[in-house]
Amino acid sequence: MAEQVLRYRLLVIGILVLGLGTVPIWGSEYLLLFFLLFCLYAGMAQMWNLLIGYSGLLSLGQQAFIGFSGYTVAMLTTYYGVYVWLSVLIGGFSSVLLAMFMSLFIFRMKGMHFAIGTWIFAEILLLWFSNWKFVKYGTGLFIKPA
Repeated sequence: MAEQVLRYRLLVIGILVLGLGTVPIWGSEYLLLFFLLFCLYAGMAQMWNLLIGYSGLLSLGQQAFIGFSGYTVAMLTTYYGVYVWLSVLIGGFSSVLLAMFMSLFIFRMKGMHFAIGTWIFAEILLLWFSNWKFVKYGTGLFIKPA
C-alpha cells in the first residue's frame, strides 16, 4: 500500500514538473509571468524557511540576493552577450559571493541587530543600483531570450 502511494505521488510530481517546465512552449505571456512570479515567491519562502525555521535568524534582506543575481544576469545577457543559461549560473554564483561577503559582518550580530543589519545591506544595494547609470538607474533591464 505504501509503495503504491509513493508511485502515485511520484507520478503527480512528474506531471507537475513536466507541465510547469513546458509553460514557455504552450502558455501565454500572462501565464509565463504568473508562473515566474510563483517560482520567485516560492524561492523566497524557502529562504525564509531555512533562515527562520532552522537557524532562528530573522533576516529582512533576502531580496538583495535575488536582485543582485537578477541584475547580474541582465547585465551579462544585455551588455556582454553571454548565453542566458550560463549567465543564470554566474548570477547565482555572484549571489553566493555577495552572501559570503555579507556574512563577514552580519554573523557577528545577534537578534534584532542581525535583522536590521541584513535590511541595511539590502538598502545599500538598492541605493547603489538606483544611482548607477550602467544599469539604467535601477529602472530595470530586459534579459535577452535564448
